[in-house]
Amino acid sequence: MPRLNLPLPEKVLFRTCITVQIGDINYGNHLANDAVLRLCHECRMRWLARHGFSELDAGGAGLIMADAAVLYLAQAHHGDELAVEMGAA
Repeated sequence: MPRLNLPLPEKVLFRTCITVQIGDINYGNHLANDAVLRLCHECRMRWLARHGFSELDAGGAGLIMADAAVLYLAQAHHGDELAVEMGAA
């Protein structure tokens, strides 16, 4: 199967560090697929909070996640600190 390349936004809008918690771990003893999107959502919520926004009112508009794509580059384990970056295109 060919490896897909996801285009990244040119500018990073927000960076945060998130520690992998035990509830993020699957039976394979590494970060679970569903937890990856939860951590991305946490990053988005931190960015919104920093600007005084919420998902229901982000500068006068509500937000909805219509699509998500994940490209896995490595495994993460309990206690790992992840640097999460958010951008928009």
